[in-house]
Amino acid sequence: MRETWRSRRVVVDASGLGADLASRLVRATGPTVVEPYVFTVATESRLTYHLLALVASGRLQM
Repeated sequence: MRETWRSRRVVVDASGLGADLASRLVRATGPTVVEPYVFTVATESRLTYHLLALVASGRLQM
């Protein structure tokens, strides 16, 4: 994966069914490349407010 896409950092959904895939990717590429991310009510809220702040400030346009 890393050689094909030349990615430096990848965040992977590690919630529910994604946990197995995330752990396999960490083993294959190392923890410096793949960061497992577990979605909870708190993390989803934090991400949503961060996204809204980026849109409101003009740093992200959709």
